[in-house]
Amino acid sequence: MEDLLATKDMGFFCKRCGSCCGLDVRMTEWDLMRIEAEYPDQIPKVARLRECSQRDGVGPLSSLVSGDLRVSCIFLNGNECLVHRAKPLQCRLYPFFPIPLDSVKGLISDVRGLVTVRSPKGITYIMSVDQDCRGVTKAVSQVDWQGIVRIWEQYEAESTDEVTQPSIAGSPLGLRPKRGLGGRDRPTDEGV
Repeated sequence: MEDLLATKDMGFFCKRCGSCCGLDVRMTEWDLMRIEAEYPDQIPKVARLRECSQRDGVGPLSSLVSGDLRVSCIFLNGNECLVHRAKPLQCRLYPFFPIPLDSVKGLISDVRGLVTVRSPKGITYIMSVDQDCRGVTKAVSQVDWQGIVRIWEQYEAESTDEVTQPSIAGSPLGLRPKRGLGGRDRPTDEGV
């Protein structure tokens, strides 16, 4: 398992090869709303994802399956992401994904040298990494590990969140969070 975990000497520089865009990305309703707000020309594709999601009974996936044919991300044109400024949260995380340390404690013998991050919620995460990503390097570069945890916690919250209708005021993309428990706002798209 250790070979799937990020080490402190690991860095990342996106080479824009597009190979990760062939992975299935489960999108939240918030992801779809951000794309619609930022890229109105992509609304027909968002509608198609919602339609497939309702038909198949699973959350919207970025790739569509037709028979045995699997199509890459619906928002990909060659190697160019058509929704880059509003890309889904899972895409923002790639190639790193936080795993709560408590869930893998018996599987990892020593965490020294591995990336661990404590979130504001008090959860300690260990970072997994897609070793097949061409942008992962052994050279030390700036990886915002705290930022990755913030995005992950936002994704988890959005995956279970009921979304309110977009509003003109509020966040930069016109999205308004629903009030959470204790009167606190649930995560928005700000700061990502």
